[in-house]
Amino acid sequence: MGRWRSRILFGLIVYFGGFATAIYYLAPVSQDAADRTARQKFSLNWPGKADISSEKCKAVAGQFGDKMRNAVTFAEEQAKRVAELYKTTQACADETSGTRAAAD
Repeated sequence: MGRWRSRILFGLIVYFGGFATAIYYLAPVSQDAADRTARQKFSLNWPGKADISSEKCKAVAGQFGDKMRNAVTFAEEQAKRVAELYKTTQACADETSGTRAAAD
């Protein structure tokens, strides 16, 4: 009985997390902040102090974007295949039930 509460809570957390992400993404940015972050380099606090430039971040983001587009394309293709399979199965079931009804 208490399982529906956890589902509702989880759904609300995911919903509002997505809503907050959309607000953050769509919020306007001043030109000074955009220029400053584009030129900014920062170092991480671990041995070796790797420098990560904005160009490297953009390259990694581009690769990630490509992989996400591939995943979405794959998911769309699989959804189309499942829809066709469902239609075929449903048509076979309708034909079978129709012939059974005619035989009776």
